[in-house]
Amino acid sequence: MKIKNILIQLIGFVCFSVLLIFTVAGLFLWLIPQPSEHYLATLVEKQNLLQSVSPPRLILMGGSNLAFGTDSELLEKELKIAVVNGSLDEHLGSYFMMKQLEAGIKKGDLILISLEYDLRSEGDLSTQLTVLDSYPSAVTWVKPRHWLTHYLSQVGHYSVSTFDTLYTRCIPPKANSLTAVYQRKAFSEKGDMKGHLFKKVINRPVFEIQIDTLSDYSQQIQDMNRFIDLATRKEAIVYFTFPSFPQSCFEKNQQGIHAIEKQLRASLKTRILGRPEDALMDDELFFDSPYHPNTRGRQIRSYRLIQLLESTRTFQEIDYTTAFEIPINP
Repeated sequence: MKIKNILIQLIGFVCFSVLLIFTVAGLFLWLIPQPSEHYLATLVEKQNLLQSVSPPRLILMGGSNLAFGTDSELLEKELKIAVVNGSLDEHLGSYFMMKQLEAGIKKGDLILISLEYDLRSEGDLSTQLTVLDSYPSAVTWVKPRHWLTHYLSQVGHYSVSTFDTLYTRCIPPKANSLTAVYQRKAFSEKGDMKGHLFKKVINRPVFEIQIDTLSDYSQQIQDMNRFIDLATRKEAIVYFTFPSFPQSCFEKNQQGIHAIEKQLRASLKTRILGRPEDALMDDELFFDSPYHPNTRGRQIRSYRLIQLLESTRTFQEIDYTTAFEIPINP
């Protein structure tokens, strides 16, 4: 009986402590404005583009492989269609990304999805909470978790966020070669990351990534199929293509990547443009990540996307310059 009372008191103390931390963190966040210039905060501009640019338009959606690896101005020039790059970070997850698209899709849209091989459906909750600091309405895009998981993640996120805010105000962080890259103002007006252009990473790390041959991509496919069904009802077109990837990483993960490709071809409800091999590039054409093409890699990747899109019936048979002269409401 005595042990039971001790356990009850211990559980009560832990719950009270967690609640106190959450309350104090929330108070600090209310008193101290949070920085809104970080990389993930650019979701605000990306959603504004999805809402304001009229169709016909080509919408790019995926993780940072499209954010870093696309020259939207080049795509516009060659394809003669407005381009919106809605891609940001693979850690947001496919569920979040497809909900993001649902919030802005319009009749006449052409959507190109390119998801990273190790991207998960539910995404990373900490990353999503960071986005919510700048774009609170995206809360409905977060895949539901167990209430305790969500609660504890919020406590941890807001506590760390508050500490970081206090720390950086007292001790400004030292600038480094990537400081100017991972921030909101490094994106172009069309949603492309441009902060890394013409920059070199000193002592670039060896790209290490593992794609398991038993990787289950069914949830990611389910997220995309749900969106594809909605796009079809709204008379929009959806295509999928594979992400840019370094040659060395592909050689180590070829079986796992082909296993994912097999799942996509068996279950995805839309046309898949190209194969994983079509998105491969030399390691020297990447910046600081296996999914981040550098200046030259971005140009090559963009031309390859143009070639893939021009191979479709969409661009062969439809004159997008006159197809939707009258604005169409969603």
